[in-house]
Amino acid sequence: MLVNKIEIMAKYFAIIILIIFICYNSIETFSQNNKYTKRADIKYESGEYYRAIKIYERVLKKKSKKLSKEQKSEICFRIAECYNYINEPKKAASNYTKAIKQGYTLPVAYLHLAEVLKMDERFDEAIVEYQNYKSLVPGDTIGDTGIRSCQLAIEWIKNPTRYEVQPFKELNTKYSDFCPCFDSRKEYQDVYFTSTREGIHDKQISSISGQYFSDIFFTSIDKKGKWSKPEPLDSLVNSIYDDGSPCLNQKANVMYFTRCRKEKTKHIGCQIYVARKTGGYWGEASKEVIIPNNENDSISIAHPSISADEKTLYFVSNMKGGLGRNDIWKVEKKDKGWGEPVNLGPEINSEYDEMYPFIRDDGVLFFSSDRYPTMGGLDIFKAVKDTSNKWVVENMKY
Repeated sequence: MLVNKIEIMAKYFAIIILIIFICYNSIETFSQNNKYTKRADIKYESGEYYRAIKIYERVLKKKSKKLSKEQKSEICFRIAECYNYINEPKKAASNYTKAIKQGYTLPVAYLHLAEVLKMDERFDEAIVEYQNYKSLVPGDTIGDTGIRSCQLAIEWIKNPTRYEVQPFKELNTKYSDFCPCFDSRKEYQDVYFTSTREGIHDKQISSISGQYFSDIFFTSIDKKGKWSKPEPLDSLVNSIYDDGSPCLNQKANVMYFTRCRKEKTKHIGCQIYVARKTGGYWGEASKEVIIPNNENDSISIAHPSISADEKTLYFVSNMKGGLGRNDIWKVEKKDKGWGEPVNLGPEINSEYDEMYPFIRDDGVLFFSSDRYPTMGGLDIFKAVKDTSNKWVVENMKY
């Protein structure tokens, strides 16, 4: 059984490497032959997707007559990829479709179109595009897996779980509002969360998302059941960079969170910072969580979740030794600092993204992943240890 799995994975990665090779050569040719998109290409390659979109769209509008059909298809594909990266599936689907109609031939366009259609809950349309991808790359099982994933999503919607999910209207805005954490001592009446709404710093727009840089906000509910207006924490916690994904210890006097610094001359990964509360006020945040043997600034350490006894810190990283793009890891508290990082292994991690871990007091782990089967984009998964101390993972379904 293990040998079969290894063979399947080997075939899968061989196909992916081939697709990457084709895409890379296509990108090289595109960049060399299209002087109009040089600026946009640089933004795209550096991950500044919002800026890249604006420049690509301007090129399409102003230089349309000077562009070949192939160049237009390449630009549409890149615009679609940018929208995909910043989580706007409708706009991504529209531009993948335009790219294909313009003659874009690489199979990855059909695969990514299927993925964003699934994210938008257009499952029947997604199945058609997975089938188109299968016909172009018959040896890749991801087409079959995607189709089955859509079929499961349709079944799950028809038979929903007993959970009721409602929007938190008092917190939500047109911006990104995410990663809430609670002060459990106060019966969950105090809430900290991340938002890209206007914070405490200048109205600086992120070149990646097109929104403001994220800050950590706070709100509480009074005796009448009314939530206060969310306010950002002061500059001792929030910086001029992206800050977010907070988690609190049991006493709610220590906050772990993610900060993503940015420098023009180099790429810097996200890191975990710590702030402590004294006399009812949060002190200045510091980079206390130093992961051993990880001196590379470009590696990201993010999305912290601390155990109830404060001895184990779970986090997400793309550091060397992982199984996918981003994996969930843990470190144990030592007398002096933190121990060696431990990957949670193939029971939890996949070749895809595992993100936003939350370890409950009873040891149940919740996390997000875009692994299969998924209803589209990131789904919530639940992991419980069995009698042999192994994680048993299940999709939380609809």
